[in-house]
This record gives sequence, C-alpha cells and structure tokens, in this order.
Amino acid sequence: MIIITVKYSIKSGHRDEVMEYAKEMARYSRTEKGCLAYDQLPSAENDQDIFVIEKWETQEDIAAHGKSAQYAEFNAKRAPYVIEGSRSVQRYEAKEI
Repeated sequence: MIIITVKYSIKSGHRDEVMEYAKEMARYSRTEKGCLAYDQLPSAENDQDIFVIEKWETQEDIAAHGKSAQYAEFNAKRAPYVIEGSRSVQRYEAKEI
C-alpha cells in the first residue's frame, strides 16, 4: 500500500469554495481503481491549510489518478486560490498490521 500526504495553503477567504472542489475530487477518487482511501480536510487551526490523505494499491494507480480528466479539472478550479510554493507532498510505503 502507498500512502500519500499533501498539505497546501489557499488564499484567505476561499476555503469554502476550494473545499467544495475538494469534496468532488474525493468522491471521484474513491471510485478509481486501486484507491483504498482519499480525503481532503481543512485545518482545524486556520482557514488556509488543506490536508490530503490518500491510500493506493500501486504506483500505477496513482499515476492513472494524476492523469485523469477529473484531476486536471480539479487542479484548474483550485489553481487561482492556491498560495504559490505552499504545496508539500510525502509518499510512504506501508503494510497493514
């Protein structure tokens, strides 16, 4: 299993709008081949940070997700609101215990 965590920040005042796009993306992603879990969560501490938690079966599944039309549409919708340089990504190989 591959776990990906992402943090990105959005411009103040746009949290609700971006979270609507994120909800759509999460719903779609959960239907994709190899997706074990996918969620985008707003920070409990501020109105700018968004956290993404993804679990996938294979790297190929992640690659297909990244090439999907829905992912491209999501990125285009949120792009005007994301603070440049705020995105950080971590990738982990994991075994269920």
